[in-house]
Amino acid sequence: EVYYLYENLLALNNAILIPQDSFFEYNEDIGFNTNTLYKYLGGTENIIIEYSMQDMIDNGLLTTENISLENNTFTLQQETGTLHLSTKSSSYNKIIYCEFEKDRSFDFVIESQEMDPSIYLNKFYDMGYVAKNSEYTYQITIDKTLDYDDIKIYELNYDLVSDLLLSLQNQNVNFEFTKSGYNINAVANNQKLIITNANISGNAITVNGINTTPSDLPFIEINLVDGDNRVESRYVYPYTRTFIIALAVGIISIIAVVIINKYFINKPKFKTGVYFASLTAFGALLIFVYLVPSTIFIVRLCTFKF
Repeated sequence: EVYYLYENLLALNNAILIPQDSFFEYNEDIGFNTNTLYKYLGGTENIIIEYSMQDMIDNGLLTTENISLENNTFTLQQETGTLHLSTKSSSYNKIIYCEFEKDRSFDFVIESQEMDPSIYLNKFYDMGYVAKNSEYTYQITIDKTLDYDDIKIYELNYDLVSDLLLSLQNQNVNFEFTKSGYNINAVANNQKLIITNANISGNAITVNGINTTPSDLPFIEINLVDGDNRVESRYVYPYTRTFIIALAVGIISIIAVVIINKYFINKPKFKTGVYFASLTAFGALLIFVYLVPSTIFIVRLCTFKF
């Protein structure tokens, strides 16, 4: 058999430069967020077109069977009804998404082929890729009444996205993983740096040797100075202090038990198997809960290699 391997050229690099005045604002609307993210990365226009039910009717994208349209509601004339959604031909490649309320029950068909759509945010469905100068029909069979607000179609301009992401591939940014984080060398010109790695707890970042706190975003945003910049990140275990305190409390507790037993408890009945069993259990708990996990973590951290 012959296998063809393709490089994903549309994935963001680990670190990219964007305009210094870029501002990212997000909310619960997926179309707004997508357009905002595109402009934040340097795009100049909207890449998402959003269609409500009325928009789809006005633009000839929606036809119905076994369904009547009254008072801005799709009312089923039979036990089930079918919506036919048709994409219009365009001069660019696009991706179509459909948004339903999450409790909606339906069958989903694209070009007479039954589909198992991908689900995003419990109600967001990937309806597939549509090549330029072509049209597709989506058939959705539903079992309830649909209000006009129950369904939306999002059209994503694939060409604009691919052009932008490809333009971000060749920048003056060198990203290198290290044993405990990563180092970045970047040459900025009225630009700031976006790191697509998650900003996890314990991630300490310096810019040109100065500690910095990234912006509170789903990714890491760092301001740079014009010219050469050196960004270093290293992971610092965030619970070291908690571990030391817990370990100290455990050790002090054992010492306290021994001292109390030796100097304050002299009656023979206290020196029984129950006492020694409880002391053994406490020591085992201390070893397996604190010492063993910490030893494993330290050894793996010191021996891990990229």
